[in-house]
Amino acid sequence: MLKIAYSDLIINNTPLPGMSYDGTTLTVEFDDEFFRRCKAVFSPVQSFKCTTADCFCKKELVSCRECFKNGVYARYILEDNDSKWIRGLRKNIIDKTDDFTKMARHFVLDLRDDILEVVAFNMEITKTMRVAAHRGFSEKYPENTMAAFRAAIEAGVDEIETDVRVTADGELVLIHDEMADRTTDGTGKICEMTLEELKKLDAGVKKGAEFAGERIPTLRELMELVKDHPNLTLDIELKEYPTEGREALAYDVCDRALAMLDEYGFTERCVINSWNGKLNEYVHEKYGKKYRQHVYYPEEYLGKCTVDPYSYAYCACLFTNNPEPYDYLRSRGVQPWVGAGVKDEVTLDKAIANGACAVTCNNPDEILALLRKKGLHK
Repeated sequence: MLKIAYSDLIINNTPLPGMSYDGTTLTVEFDDEFFRRCKAVFSPVQSFKCTTADCFCKKELVSCRECFKNGVYARYILEDNDSKWIRGLRKNIIDKTDDFTKMARHFVLDLRDDILEVVAFNMEITKTMRVAAHRGFSEKYPENTMAAFRAAIEAGVDEIETDVRVTADGELVLIHDEMADRTTDGTGKICEMTLEELKKLDAGVKKGAEFAGERIPTLRELMELVKDHPNLTLDIELKEYPTEGREALAYDVCDRALAMLDEYGFTERCVINSWNGKLNEYVHEKYGKKYRQHVYYPEEYLGKCTVDPYSYAYCACLFTNNPEPYDYLRSRGVQPWVGAGVKDEVTLDKAIANGACAVTCNNPDEILALLRKKGLHK
């Protein structure tokens, strides 16, 4: 939750949804769905070089780096017409509902585009970085097991990332690899075994004797676990790709996984993730904007694409410390996320400096502790 408070403001009309006014301060509480509707992206500033000729930063702050150090995370660009609305806000002359509505919408939309002048409007801005548990709490627990998922929830993560495959009898199960060999005491392809056969495999013993007896879970088992955690979101990675001869199977698995998310009320609380451009395009073409799509950067990671993935993506995962791709994604309206390479304070600080909105990690306990210390997580 991000809050923006405007002080010394007197408005007689009704605030927009998501806003409250106590007579002296207008507080705007934006959740992820509000951001989505407004197509706004809020994130730490990623560039420390100011290129705006009349930037307040040059007049009142030492540098844009100071803006960043002081916790100014929203970015902003105002054209002449929009500036009038902000001046109106500061002069307390917004006295018509239509005017206020127009001003507020312009302001929300424009905050995403550059930094700086927000500090001159007496705003107080705070932001949290979201944390997703990669295959659950996979550093200390066997990946993609119920033990790992429960531990991630107990650690306080915002999101659980997991991988969906299909069994020989059509059941949706959660395991990363095509083969059972690495994470279980069994061997063979997941798609060639029935659910009953897979459930006989031990998915915990290779992580440690204390985890013996953990089983490969189904997607429904995970949904039953998370349904009672209203603030938790899911990152569902689809692992069945529409390769030659398997197109129908891949699309069916995708459709059934999405239908189950709908069934449990997670349509607006998930991102749909795939390394396969063709499958991403299937979701985009069939479902439009119904689901938030998680892709990867650069595009080459996705294989052959016939549609620009950043034209429809909600977020894209990066595996680089170079700030330029983060800038590029944000310029396209795509949230930059970082992958499981973030594992300590050094790598986390680089992600923060680059403006990552979320981090997927194997050790959520340590990453959450670091973010809380930095004031970037509750």
